[in-house]
Amino acid sequence: MRNLTFTQWGYIISFSSLLILPVPMAVAGIVLGGINIKKGEKKHGSFQIVIAMICGFIGVYLGNFLYSKFI
Repeated sequence: MRNLTFTQWGYIISFSSLLILPVPMAVAGIVLGGINIKKGEKKHGSFQIVIAMICGFIGVYLGNFLYSKFI
């Protein structure tokens, strides 16, 4: 297995904040996006921050909706 870079981990964490622990994963995606911006990957870092915020927001409301619907 090859090593994943911060850029790849940023995308994985940002998208996973949609379904898996939205708030902590979104924060981790934002932090990784900031690290990527600091390393010179400005477009990837900015995109990861936006993805993390959107997916985290949708994940929180999706979880709230599913919780109130089925429990």
